[in-house]
Amino acid sequence: MARGRAQPLERRSVCDLLRARTRAALDPFAALALLLLGLLAAPPAHAQRILHEYVPPPGARRDEGKLSPTAPPDWIRTDDKIIPRPEEKAGASREERVLGEGGGASRARSLTMDRTTTHDGVLNYTAEFNPSVVPHKRMAAFDAVGKGYTLKVSRGKLREVKLTPRSSPPGRDPFWGSLVVKLRKGVPSPIPSVAPGAAVLSYRTTPRARLTFLRDSADNMWVRSEDRGGELRLVFLTDAPRSYFSPEVPRGVSVADVPAALKPRLPPSVKQTARRVLRRLKIRRGGRRLAGQLDRLVGYFRSFQAGKLPSESAGDTYLDIALSQRGVCRHRAFAFTITAQALGLPARYVQNEAHAFAEVYVPRLGWARIDLGGASSEMRVHNGKDREVHRPGPDPFPRPSRYAGSRQGTPQTTRVTGLDQRQRRQLRAGTRGRYMQGSAGPGEGEAAAGAPRTKPEVIPMGPTGAAEPPPERIPVQVKLSSPRQLSIVYRGATLAVAGRVLSGERGIPGLQVDLLLSRDGRIGYPVGSLVTDGQGRFRGSLKVPRDVEVGKYRVYAETPGDSRHGASRSR
Repeated sequence: MARGRAQPLERRSVCDLLRARTRAALDPFAALALLLLGLLAAPPAHAQRILHEYVPPPGARRDEGKLSPTAPPDWIRTDDKIIPRPEEKAGASREERVLGEGGGASRARSLTMDRTTTHDGVLNYTAEFNPSVVPHKRMAAFDAVGKGYTLKVSRGKLREVKLTPRSSPPGRDPFWGSLVVKLRKGVPSPIPSVAPGAAVLSYRTTPRARLTFLRDSADNMWVRSEDRGGELRLVFLTDAPRSYFSPEVPRGVSVADVPAALKPRLPPSVKQTARRVLRRLKIRRGGRRLAGQLDRLVGYFRSFQAGKLPSESAGDTYLDIALSQRGVCRHRAFAFTITAQALGLPARYVQNEAHAFAEVYVPRLGWARIDLGGASSEMRVHNGKDREVHRPGPDPFPRPSRYAGSRQGTPQTTRVTGLDQRQRRQLRAGTRGRYMQGSAGPGEGEAAAGAPRTKPEVIPMGPTGAAEPPPERIPVQVKLSSPRQLSIVYRGATLAVAGRVLSGERGIPGLQVDLLLSRDGRIGYPVGSLVTDGQGRFRGSLKVPRDVEVGKYRVYAETPGDSRHGASRSR
């Protein structure tokens, strides 16, 4: 390979990259020549960038930064948003609820499933995280099945969650938590979490208190006050593995790879009955491909529909629900959990006040969230205004018509209230990528088969140029004028951008500007967001997503506008 000459990543092996990087390190003159060549040949702002994959040299380490356990940062950055720390006000607002009862008795330790498999009525959900994981926060999880199909926590003994004062590394999504909890000194009280194994990075309370975070065997989260009781506001920073929200089952793994300590232990009568359902699904317990077994399980339990159980039912709640494919979210997650455990796969039933879903443990991956859908007339989201909606990434599992017809990530509701139009659009999409204006979404066949596991899905975005806004909104233009930089950009690296938002010759301050990468002008991948200054200018360095395909891209900037100004996108 000639020195200083960039070649597409797909044509080079990892060994080639390492050899080339070693040669460059040994030849500083060649490295300097490459840098000067890049500066002299810097493209204009709208020119194409060649995206490569960066492979660090052996022994290289990334500085993750440091945080104080009791001093949360002022803000966090998600994929394309900057989210400030929640206000540390005392007392609960009208939209919030006070958690705990002073004795920590507000979380049930067991659950017996009902037989009311018809549509639910109105569901009420309180958002305590930002970005919001609506409707998937974890309030109560059960990891074991007892006699009579009773779901329970296998080991209720609580263990301490050590604080992890660090920045969120790649592969983990950060979240703010803000809630009001009533504590009794020295007594654990339950709080929600976003995922099993979620880390607590830092926290602060109003009034000030010293807390200990704890969890049980099902990864239910608890908090205990060490020096005071009463009602307090808890603001904490947490993060969780991205693979939990958008799992990809590794090739070649099977149930036999599950660690012995995690293997489920069912009562003999439950195991015998559940194997009837496995035979119905034509799933062999000794199968070698966990990915195929999970696809069959998820596709089957996503095909449920709300309705009464058949009159000829056997009176066995699990068997009647599983074989008739009747029920709402809690019945689906209940039957799925028992069936997966009968297969030998660790599985959990997880619920909150509005929704129930499942989790499975995948060898070489960890815990994975599996939403199976549901059915209700309405879901009311409380305390959800002015929050971002978490976009988990592609769903790799089958999406049968009964499930695909619902809003992704929510029960099959006819109405969602408490969210604005932007939040509802994010909730329906639930993914990191976006379609640009004028582009069609994935076809029905593609959605049913599951999106590609390494390519983000996409949703519609704003118009190009000076859009024609509603009569009451002022039209604006977004102009992108990036500073000089190398034309080769690596996934996971930063991209410097600059520009201005104008109405005529006047710069518009305080507008959000979203930056995207696009290969064809139709499909865009978010890079991040900035805000215009007093002259309408924006400038910053934003990280290129690691899940974007390697290739040639153009940079676009768009603004959604505000109550006075219309939306626009750079040309």
